[in-house]
Amino acid sequence: MFGLCLCAVLLVGVPSSEATSPILRGVAHNKELRWVLIDILHSLRPRDITCIAVISDSVYLNVFDGELFRIITNVPFVMIIVAEEEDLLSPNYITLKSLRQTKTDGCNVYIIFLASGLQVARLLKFGDRHRILDTHAKYIMLHDIRLYHKDLHYLWKRIVNVVFIKYHRKIIGNAKSRPWFDLLTVPFPNPIKSVLVPRRVDIWRNDKFHYNRSLFVDKTYNLYGQQLNAVYLDHVPSVVVTRDNETSKIGGVEVEIFKTLSELMHFEVNMYQPAHAELNKWGQKQANGSFSGLLGEMASGRADAALGNLQYTPYHLELMDLSIPYTTQCWTFLTPEALTDNSWKTLILPFKLNMWIAVLLVLLITGTIFYAMARYYMNLQDYRHDHDVTPAKQKNIKAKADDEDAKPVGLYVFGEIINSILYTYGMLLVVSLPRLPTGWSIRLLTGWYWLYCILLVVSYRASMTAILANPAPRVTIDTLQELADSKVTCGGWGIETKKFFQVLLG
Repeated sequence: MFGLCLCAVLLVGVPSSEATSPILRGVAHNKELRWVLIDILHSLRPRDITCIAVISDSVYLNVFDGELFRIITNVPFVMIIVAEEEDLLSPNYITLKSLRQTKTDGCNVYIIFLASGLQVARLLKFGDRHRILDTHAKYIMLHDIRLYHKDLHYLWKRIVNVVFIKYHRKIIGNAKSRPWFDLLTVPFPNPIKSVLVPRRVDIWRNDKFHYNRSLFVDKTYNLYGQQLNAVYLDHVPSVVVTRDNETSKIGGVEVEIFKTLSELMHFEVNMYQPAHAELNKWGQKQANGSFSGLLGEMASGRADAALGNLQYTPYHLELMDLSIPYTTQCWTFLTPEALTDNSWKTLILPFKLNMWIAVLLVLLITGTIFYAMARYYMNLQDYRHDHDVTPAKQKNIKAKADDEDAKPVGLYVFGEIINSILYTYGMLLVVSLPRLPTGWSIRLLTGWYWLYCILLVVSYRASMTAILANPAPRVTIDTLQELADSKVTCGGWGIETKKFFQVLLG
């Protein structure tokens, strides 16, 4: 028995309809189809079911009532109800989103109950073309002759785990007889020729299976000599082509693996190269939507297998099914070493921007004041020299001038604006002046400025010591999630890398 874990119901524009399908006329009241479906699901092992996707219309909606959900429990359901007139070769947005969600959730059982076989065929075509439906999943659908049309034969080489439920009416005139069902499947691995003849798996009658056979057997265990087309690309070491005159010998890791599989699974191999292989190589998407090269052979269905070192990426998974990886290679991405690596600006970290602006302004203003005061004293001396001309003072001025020539006064330190700024900056770096300046006002200003410089330098050194003793943690990017959460712009080489980052980083 299964246990109810989750039931997600997605309703898509269902019109009200009381019509009953001719296929199940008389069965809808007895609900025989529901019990067939329940028995089929019970024949599956619960641990093999990850999610069940139900695609139905209003005609068969009564099959999926509360009774079915009470019996089948502990299995996630995604239920999609489509309108009877909807073209599933181009479904509407809600239906498309729901189908994509089934693949995202990993649903490996599909129950498709639609009254129109043509609608089912178009759904399968769309799902296979855009790889929305998982071809490896198990499919349960109603028997309809339109599903066996030759235009759909290619689908039944990809969707092989399928059971068609074919209804048979009860025998008229026999009151004890009850409706019964044929459970059919495709004849894979036998080749489908001009007409597809389904193969009977079991019969459901009187609330039980007649043969009790496994409904979903492994049909790929033995392919009975079928020929598979394998396209290859010369890429060492996966595929190595050795040419000798006009002959070519194909070897390599993947070639040997494929040959071993052919012996174990009993199939023949026809290996070929795509057109213009040297030019197109793996290939890429063309302007018309098709693909060239090796990928083009797989996307078009001309090749059953591809050999050429195909990596397990979302880009390739959108075009084809990939085998279990036979080897693992480590790839990485390049980012800045540390997002908080600020060693280059350690010298300016002790102060904030506003503090540095204030220090710069004080430097310029103080240097300008020193220069202005020095120029004032120099002009005052020149004035006294020019106007004090008495004989006694001339002798003193001449003696002072001779003394100044022998031992210059300190005004020359701030006598020029450039020198004034440089010496003011030097005091900020705790570099002593070459000579104490003359003039008590300049000396007083120098004393106060020295006190300011000492306090500023002590604060700077203390902050620098704290930063060096407790550095900020280095934030690095080591995972894809960290890369997605960061503000680093991602870039790569080629469409495959672009798709990889788009899928993983959202």
